[in-house]
Amino acid sequence: APGLEILASLPGHWDSGKPATITNDILTSHPDLVAIFAANDGMALGAVETVYAAGKGGDVIVIGVDGNSDAVKSIKAGRLNASVAQLPYLVGKQAVEMVKAGGDYEDWIFVPTMVLTKEILDAGTDPMLEYVK
Repeated sequence: APGLEILASLPGHWDSGKPATITNDILTSHPDLVAIFAANDGMALGAVETVYAAGKGGDVIVIGVDGNSDAVKSIKAGRLNASVAQLPYLVGKQAVEMVKAGGDYEDWIFVPTMVLTKEILDAGTDPMLEYVK
């Protein structure tokens, strides 16, 4: 994004413990950090708890990926800022429909994703929320 600099890209090992340590180290070395993006919700939840423990809740945006139930709870509680829900039901549905139909199809298919925020979850009106489990 314009105006943003990637300060680090580090492996979180798909759990919440390692990202908590990484987040603590990054917050120490970069006290003006504005955002953290984690490749899954477990890592994002580890990061967001560390952000709040450091007294920077509300100052550092934390976003994860998956849209899992723990992330949804954290978003609704106002802690995790967002999660990119992959909507695996729709991914599977579209893939099965394409294969079942046979014939030629593209090597790549694009399926909807959804950025879950507190506002979207609280409103509860987006029809795609049906697929967030």
